[in-house]
Amino acid sequence: MDAAVTFFSESLEMERELGIDRGVAQRHRRIGEALATAGRDSEATRHLELAREIFGGLGDEKDEAKVMVGLARLEARGGAIGSALRRLERARAVLAASGSMVYEADVLVGFADVAECDDDAPAVRRYLAEALQLYEQVGGPQVERVRSRLGRLRAHRAEVGEAPAAEHPRVSRDGGEFQPVGEDRGDAPGTVTDHARPGPGADGADGEPGKPRE
Repeated sequence: MDAAVTFFSESLEMERELGIDRGVAQRHRRIGEALATAGRDSEATRHLELAREIFGGLGDEKDEAKVMVGLARLEARGGAIGSALRRLERARAVLAASGSMVYEADVLVGFADVAECDDDAPAVRRYLAEALQLYEQVGGPQVERVRSRLGRLRAHRAEVGEAPAAEHPRVSRDGGEFQPVGEDRGDAPGTVTDHARPGPGADGADGEPGKPRE
Protein backbone atom coordinates (compact mmCIF):
# COMPACT_ATOMS: atom_id res chain seq x y z
CA MET A 1 0.00 0.00 0.00
CA ASP A 2 2.88 2.36 0.73
CA ALA A 3 4.16 1.65 -2.78
CA ALA A 4 0.82 2.73 -4.25
CA VAL A 5 0.83 5.94 -2.21
CA THR A 6 4.41 6.67 -3.30
CA PHE A 7 3.60 6.02 -6.96
CA PHE A 8 0.52 8.21 -7.00
CA SER A 9 2.27 10.92 -4.99
CA GLU A 10 5.06 11.07 -7.56
CA SER A 11 2.59 11.22 -10.45
CA LEU A 12 0.65 13.88 -8.53
CA GLU A 13 3.69 16.14 -8.60
CA MET A 14 4.08 15.57 -12.34
CA GLU A 15 0.44 16.46 -13.00
CA ARG A 16 0.76 19.53 -10.79
CA GLU A 17 3.88 20.74 -12.59
CA LEU A 18 2.12 20.30 -15.93
CA GLY A 19 -0.90 22.21 -14.66
CA ILE A 20 -3.33 19.37 -15.38
CA ASP A 21 -6.01 19.96 -12.76
CA ARG A 22 -8.04 16.86 -13.61
CA GLY A 23 -4.95 14.71 -13.30
CA VAL A 24 -4.16 16.30 -9.93
CA ALA A 25 -7.67 15.51 -8.73
CA GLN A 26 -7.45 11.92 -9.94
CA ARG A 27 -4.12 11.41 -8.14
CA HIS A 28 -5.50 12.86 -4.91
CA ARG A 29 -8.41 10.44 -5.22
CA ARG A 30 -6.12 7.47 -5.79
CA ILE A 31 -3.90 8.44 -2.86
CA GLY A 32 -6.96 8.89 -0.67
CA GLU A 33 -8.34 5.48 -1.61
CA ALA A 34 -5.00 3.80 -0.90
CA LEU A 35 -4.70 5.53 2.47
CA ALA A 36 -8.27 4.58 3.36
CA THR A 37 -7.52 0.93 2.58
CA ALA A 38 -4.50 1.19 4.89
CA GLY A 39 -6.67 2.62 7.68
CA ARG A 40 -5.05 6.05 7.58
CA ASP A 41 -8.40 7.77 7.61
CA SER A 42 -7.46 11.35 8.44
CA GLU A 43 -4.87 11.48 5.65
CA ALA A 44 -7.30 9.76 3.28
CA THR A 45 -9.99 12.31 4.06
CA ARG A 46 -7.63 15.20 3.33
CA HIS A 47 -6.74 13.86 -0.11
CA LEU A 48 -10.30 12.93 -1.01
CA GLU A 49 -11.55 16.36 0.03
CA LEU A 50 -8.93 17.96 -2.20
CA ALA A 51 -10.03 15.74 -5.07
CA ARG A 52 -13.67 16.63 -4.47
CA GLU A 53 -12.93 20.35 -4.41
CA ILE A 54 -10.95 20.22 -7.66
CA PHE A 55 -13.55 18.14 -9.48
CA GLY A 56 -16.24 20.50 -8.22
CA GLY A 57 -14.28 23.49 -9.46
CA LEU A 58 -14.01 21.84 -12.87
CA GLY A 59 -17.76 21.30 -12.96
CA ASP A 60 -17.25 17.52 -13.03
CA GLU A 61 -20.22 16.43 -10.91
CA LYS A 62 -19.80 12.76 -11.78
CA ASP A 63 -16.23 12.40 -10.51
CA GLU A 64 -17.02 14.63 -7.55
CA ALA A 65 -19.88 12.27 -6.66
CA LYS A 66 -17.64 9.21 -6.93
CA VAL A 67 -15.21 10.81 -4.49
CA MET A 68 -18.12 11.54 -2.14
CA VAL A 69 -18.81 7.80 -1.88
CA GLY A 70 -15.31 7.30 -0.48
CA LEU A 71 -15.72 10.24 1.89
CA ALA A 72 -19.00 8.78 3.14
CA ARG A 73 -17.24 5.54 4.05
CA LEU A 74 -14.67 7.47 6.06
CA GLU A 75 -17.37 9.48 7.83
CA ALA A 76 -19.17 6.28 8.78
CA ARG A 77 -15.98 4.74 10.11
CA GLY A 78 -15.69 7.80 12.33
CA GLY A 79 -19.24 7.27 13.63
CA ALA A 80 -21.02 9.96 11.59
CA ILE A 81 -23.58 7.59 10.08
CA GLY A 82 -26.28 10.18 9.33
CA SER A 83 -23.83 12.52 7.62
CA ALA A 84 -22.45 9.62 5.57
CA LEU A 85 -25.95 8.66 4.43
CA ARG A 86 -26.74 12.20 3.38
CA ARG A 87 -23.50 12.38 1.41
CA LEU A 88 -24.32 9.09 -0.30
CA GLU A 89 -27.77 10.33 -1.22
CA ARG A 90 -26.24 13.37 -2.92
CA ALA A 91 -23.79 11.15 -4.79
CA ARG A 92 -26.53 8.72 -5.81
CA ALA A 93 -28.65 11.50 -7.28
CA VAL A 94 -25.79 12.52 -9.57
CA LEU A 95 -24.57 9.05 -10.52
CA ALA A 96 -28.05 7.66 -11.16
CA ALA A 97 -28.47 10.34 -13.83
CA SER A 98 -25.45 8.95 -15.68
CA GLY A 99 -27.41 5.82 -16.58
CA SER A 100 -24.49 3.62 -15.52
CA MET A 101 -25.40 0.45 -13.64
CA VAL A 102 -21.81 0.25 -12.40
CA TYR A 103 -21.92 3.68 -10.82
CA GLU A 104 -25.27 2.99 -9.19
CA ALA A 105 -24.03 -0.36 -7.88
CA ASP A 106 -20.92 1.35 -6.49
CA VAL A 107 -23.14 3.68 -4.46
CA LEU A 108 -25.14 0.71 -3.18
CA VAL A 109 -21.93 -0.90 -1.96
CA GLY A 110 -21.16 2.40 -0.26
CA PHE A 111 -24.52 2.21 1.50
CA ALA A 112 -23.68 -1.37 2.54
CA ASP A 113 -20.36 -0.24 4.00
CA VAL A 114 -22.06 2.53 5.98
CA ALA A 115 -24.71 0.10 7.25
CA GLU A 116 -21.93 -2.25 8.33
CA CYS A 117 -20.36 0.56 10.36
CA ASP A 118 -23.76 0.96 12.04
CA ASP A 119 -23.98 -2.78 12.83
CA ASP A 120 -27.06 -3.21 10.63
CA ALA A 121 -26.47 -6.61 9.03
CA PRO A 122 -29.89 -6.85 7.30
CA ALA A 123 -29.32 -3.50 5.57
CA VAL A 124 -25.84 -4.59 4.50
CA ARG A 125 -27.27 -7.71 2.85
CA ARG A 126 -30.05 -5.76 1.13
CA TYR A 127 -27.71 -3.20 -0.38
CA LEU A 128 -25.24 -5.84 -1.50
CA ALA A 129 -28.02 -7.91 -3.08
CA GLU A 130 -29.17 -4.85 -5.05
CA ALA A 131 -25.59 -4.07 -6.09
CA LEU A 132 -24.99 -7.65 -7.18
CA GLN A 133 -28.06 -7.60 -9.44
CA LEU A 134 -26.63 -4.58 -11.24
CA TYR A 135 -23.03 -5.79 -11.41
CA GLU A 136 -24.13 -9.14 -12.84
CA GLN A 137 -25.73 -7.36 -15.79
CA VAL A 138 -22.42 -5.70 -16.63
CA GLY A 139 -19.75 -8.16 -15.51
CA GLY A 140 -16.33 -7.42 -14.11
CA PRO A 141 -14.37 -8.20 -10.93
CA GLN A 142 -16.97 -6.55 -8.70
CA VAL A 143 -19.36 -9.45 -9.34
CA GLU A 144 -17.31 -12.06 -7.53
CA ARG A 145 -16.22 -9.69 -4.75
CA VAL A 146 -19.78 -8.70 -3.89
CA ARG A 147 -21.13 -12.23 -4.36
CA SER A 148 -18.51 -13.63 -1.98
CA ARG A 149 -19.16 -10.94 0.62
CA LEU A 150 -22.90 -11.47 0.42
CA GLY A 151 -22.46 -15.23 0.67
CA ARG A 152 -20.43 -14.88 3.86
CA LEU A 153 -23.06 -12.62 5.40
CA ARG A 154 -25.89 -14.97 4.51
CA ALA A 155 -23.97 -17.93 5.91
CA HIS A 156 -23.43 -16.03 9.15
CA ARG A 157 -27.14 -15.19 9.31
CA ALA A 158 -27.97 -18.88 8.99
CA GLU A 159 -25.45 -19.81 11.69
CA VAL A 160 -26.78 -17.35 14.25
CA GLY A 161 -30.44 -17.85 13.32
CA GLU A 162 -31.03 -14.16 12.71
CA ALA A 163 -34.70 -13.17 12.42
CA PRO A 164 -35.95 -11.57 9.15
CA ALA A 165 -35.45 -7.81 8.91
CA ALA A 166 -38.26 -5.45 9.78
CA GLU A 167 -40.15 -3.87 6.89
CA HIS A 168 -39.68 -0.30 8.10
CA PRO A 169 -36.53 1.85 7.89
CA ARG A 170 -34.06 1.45 10.70
CA VAL A 171 -32.85 4.70 12.26
CA SER A 172 -29.07 4.84 12.61
CA ARG A 173 -27.29 5.92 15.76
CA ASP A 174 -27.04 9.57 14.69
CA GLY A 175 -30.32 10.13 12.89
CA GLY A 176 -30.01 8.77 9.34
CA GLU A 177 -32.34 6.09 8.07
CA PHE A 178 -31.55 2.92 6.18
CA GLN A 179 -34.38 2.44 3.68
CA PRO A 180 -35.32 -1.23 3.18
CA VAL A 181 -34.60 -2.41 -0.36
CA GLY A 182 -34.11 -5.52 -2.40
CA GLU A 183 -33.45 -8.80 -0.71
CA ASP A 184 -35.71 -8.51 2.34
CA ARG A 185 -38.34 -6.27 0.81
CA GLY A 186 -39.11 -8.37 -2.25
CA ASP A 187 -38.43 -5.83 -4.96
CA ALA A 188 -38.41 -7.12 -8.52
CA PRO A 189 -34.98 -8.20 -9.80
CA GLY A 190 -33.00 -5.38 -11.33
CA THR A 191 -34.96 -2.57 -9.71
CA VAL A 192 -33.26 0.02 -7.58
CA THR A 193 -35.43 1.72 -4.99
CA ASP A 194 -34.93 4.61 -2.58
CA HIS A 195 -31.87 3.41 -0.73
CA ALA A 196 -31.60 5.81 2.18
CA ARG A 197 -32.87 9.16 3.22
CA PRO A 198 -31.95 11.63 5.99
CA GLY A 199 -33.86 11.40 9.22
CA PRO A 200 -36.00 14.16 10.73
CA GLY A 201 -34.15 17.39 11.36
CA ALA A 202 -31.13 16.33 9.31
CA ASP A 203 -28.97 18.94 7.66
CA GLY A 204 -27.21 18.88 5.17
CA ALA A 205 -14.91 4.43 -8.34
CA ASP A 206 -13.49 4.64 -12.03
CA GLY A 207 -15.54 3.13 -14.87
CA GLU A 208 -17.38 4.17 -17.97
CA PRO A 209 -21.16 4.03 -17.94
CA GLY A 210 -22.35 0.51 -18.54
CA LYS A 211 -18.84 -0.93 -18.41
CA PRO A 212 -16.86 -2.52 -15.55
CA ARG A 213 -14.24 -0.38 -13.90
CA GLU A 214 -10.62 -0.89 -14.76
